[in-house]
Amino acid sequence: MSESGVTFLAMRKRTAFVGLFMAAMAACSQQQEPSALDLDGHRVTPFDVAMPATTLIFVRTDCPISNRYAPEIQRLQDEYGPRGMRLFLVYPDGDETPESIRRHATEYSLSVESLLDPDHELVDHVQATVTPSAAVIVAGQLVYLGHIDNRYDDLGKARAAASRQSLREVLDAVAAGQVPPLRHTRAVGCLIADLK
Repeated sequence: MSESGVTFLAMRKRTAFVGLFMAAMAACSQQQEPSALDLDGHRVTPFDVAMPATTLIFVRTDCPISNRYAPEIQRLQDEYGPRGMRLFLVYPDGDETPESIRRHATEYSLSVESLLDPDHELVDHVQATVTPSAAVIVAGQLVYLGHIDNRYDDLGKARAAASRQSLREVLDAVAAGQVPPLRHTRAVGCLIADLK
């Protein structure tokens, strides 16, 4: 083979290598959005930047504190859903089935869209640690992680009524066109780590 033929092949290999390298870099730079499963088994990415806010409420069917919040969770859905805010119940227990979640929704009168997160993609994305806990995402950014309200100070230590409605405060700010700064509150409930 002539010298010009060798040079041509070397340039083609280099061009192919550079092309593959650039494609790999582009793929790595695009963060894959975390997803979960809906009750029909379809993969869902719940974060829609066109929505004013997406709220994830992490719950378990067997967590007494999660279950005590069912009426408040439904009130949140009824109040903020019509205002264009999406709310999801996220079940991080890999042993849950769509049927057990549907039974749970019926038993506790919940008409909130439910997602299964057995691989903890959503849990890890927002760093949720207990159920119930809430995460609010605005324009792709986490702005709140913590309790629904301050009814529980600790396990077994509940107030008769909450004195602070932290999740509502954040959602009201978003509804008013504000993007609140990142806020964390301490959620009390059943550990998610026990499910791994």
